[in-house]
Amino acid sequence: MLVVAFAGMFDAGSVATGSVEWLVQHLDVEPLASIDPERFLDFQQARPQVELTDDGRRRVVWPEIVAHATRRSGTERDLVLLSGIEPHYRWRTFTELLIEIANRARIEMIVTLGATPSQEPHTRPPVVFGSSTNADLASRLGLSRPQ
Repeated sequence: MLVVAFAGMFDAGSVATGSVEWLVQHLDVEPLASIDPERFLDFQQARPQVELTDDGRRRVVWPEIVAHATRRSGTERDLVLLSGIEPHYRWRTFTELLIEIANRARIEMIVTLGATPSQEPHTRPPVVFGSSTNADLASRLGLSRPQ
């Protein structure tokens, strides 16, 4: 399974990318692939950050689009987690790279995460939506079909 989350329009409060980052931090993962952001990001919108190293030097940290993989204990299936900033250009080429990663990792299912702003008070549970293009899966899990 490939789980994909992008910072951008559909990542309100960094919920989607934060979820993937949490999984990367709490599961036994290793980097699987990296997509060079130079071809896909506008660095005026997604600026690199400058941070101080332990010895007081400045270091430029560029935005990343990285896939991590893990093998969950007791299962045969790998979990691949991909997150980064949503591309600003060349979506077709970017999508082809995602498909290449999925094919090489023998991915059978892709799950995309997203979050949109809502006017729900914090005292109520958040609304969660799910959909699937697979009619059997949608029926089994009570999901809607994408529109």
